[in-house]
Amino acid sequence: MKKLSIITICYNIKDEIERTCQSIINQTYKDFEWIVVDGGSTDGTVEILNKYKEYITTFISEPDKGIYNAMNKGIKLAKGKYLNFMNGGDCFAQNDVLEKIFKNKNYDADILYGNMCRFKKKKIIKRIYSKPINKKYFYNSCISHQSSFIKRDLFDKYGLYNENYRIVSDWEKWIVFTINNCKFQHLDLFVSIFDTNGISSKTTPTLIAERASVHNKYYSLNATKIYIFGLPILKIENN
Repeated sequence: MKKLSIITICYNIKDEIERTCQSIINQTYKDFEWIVVDGGSTDGTVEILNKYKEYITTFISEPDKGIYNAMNKGIKLAKGKYLNFMNGGDCFAQNDVLEKIFKNKNYDADILYGNMCRFKKKKIIKRIYSKPINKKYFYNSCISHQSSFIKRDLFDKYGLYNENYRIVSDWEKWIVFTINNCKFQHLDLFVSIFDTNGISSKTTPTLIAERASVHNKYYSLNATKIYIFGLPILKIENN
């Protein structure tokens, strides 16, 4: 069994997919499989991916039912101990990131998570995760799945991503993992650079509705309402 499966999902992002591919094939650590799940792109994305077929372990290109349907396809195909979702447009922060994390190292944690960078208005914003990870943390916060490595068997134990959500299912799954006392371990290095053009980076009515649904499902109502940038946010008192 390989230590790692890297799963890349994408759809019609011919201008962004190359940096993701280059980031993966240039890793100095090679003990991983690479699974690419394309949603049936028609803009030239597939032609770019074909340039890297010798590096791709499994490659499928077909219509899907959304982001989480594609991610679930990748999970079902994966054989590695840990899974990383490095989706189209995102990339590793450095070429030796995986070597620093996995070479000659073993972990008992269920989820490894590192820090993340993102581009905003041509500036790099660094995000360092320093607070304790628990259910309460995830009420108003999240960690980057691009910077995380999740044990494959957790998806057998606690289910795949909820395909009823279009945007927040990965956030919901973090909450499920904390409820089930999965062990998180912080890696003190920058793992990924996140593409802020993705759907999860935009505040939309769908995002607000889905977040409210998750809040109602997993958290108590004993909270104080505060406002950030005009949006109602609940500050948890008990959960």
